Amino acid sequence: MAKLEPSPRVTIFNACYNGSFHEPGYVAGYHIFNDGRTVVTQGNTVNVLQDKWAEQLIGLLYMGARIGFWCACL
Repeated sequence: MAKLEPSPRVTIFNACYNGSFHEPGYVAGYHIFNDGRTVVTQGNTVNVLQDKWAEQLIGLLYMGARIGFWCACL
């Protein structure tokens, strides 16, 4: 994964621990801290409800909403 250069501007990880920045080799870090074009990753650091829709209201980003506002709406 360290050699990947992902291109999506926003990457959403809908699984537990993908955003666990305190663990070595966390998945979200490979997407945002590399030579790719990803600007934002949204991941979870602990167990989460799997029935929560992480992509709900994602159309707000297309309409110009800030990513922090979108995350607050989740």
